[in-house]
Amino acid sequence: MTEQKNEQKKSARVLLDDGNRRPWYVRTLIWGCAVALVGGGVYAWMSTRPDPNAVSYVTQVVERGPISVTVSADGTLNPMRTVTLGSELSGIVRKVNVDVNDEVKTGQTLIELDTRNLEAKVSSAKAALTSAKAQLKESEATLNEAKLRYDRLKELNRISEGRMPTRAELDQQEASVETARASVEVSRASIADAEATLDTAETDLGKAMIASPIDGVVLARSVEPGYA
Repeated sequence: MTEQKNEQKKSARVLLDDGNRRPWYVRTLIWGCAVALVGGGVYAWMSTRPDPNAVSYVTQVVERGPISVTVSADGTLNPMRTVTLGSELSGIVRKVNVDVNDEVKTGQTLIELDTRNLEAKVSSAKAALTSAKAQLKESEATLNEAKLRYDRLKELNRISEGRMPTRAELDQQEASVETARASVEVSRASIADAEATLDTAETDLGKAMIASPIDGVVLARSVEPGYA
């Protein structure tokens, strides 16, 4: 038993002596590797750890948009521009499409007048224009006929060496040509008048719809349906 214990002590001593007999640079290398591994792990952990004091940035595409300005104060707002609307025509208000504080856009119809009389004037002007154009065609036909008859009489007078028709008949037919030509000019003038009348009637009809000239807000309303 005593010999067995002595053998175990010798074996342990041999192992210890082997470890102690390792060269110093081997032991230093081992410890250096251990320190390098530990240091590398700490660096990797620190580099991946988020910095609580780091500044972060958020990018956004620049776009055009409205700018809101807020004023914290007591006061009264006055409009930069005020427009008072009225009608160039005399008539009865048929419809009012807006009220106070309503927002309106440029060209929006605000007030409508009764258009029955105006529409009747437009219809009458159109009829007069149609009639004037028909009269012009008739006058032109009469002129052409008078010119043809006059040309035939002149040719007959030439062939008959002045014996027929008489000079009085030639003068009379020439006068008919001039009368027909004057009638054509009158018809053309009638057409111009009818076109002007129609243009005025249509313009007045358009004025029966009173529209907003600007974008804005209705500040006051002084008319109601039925007002003249």
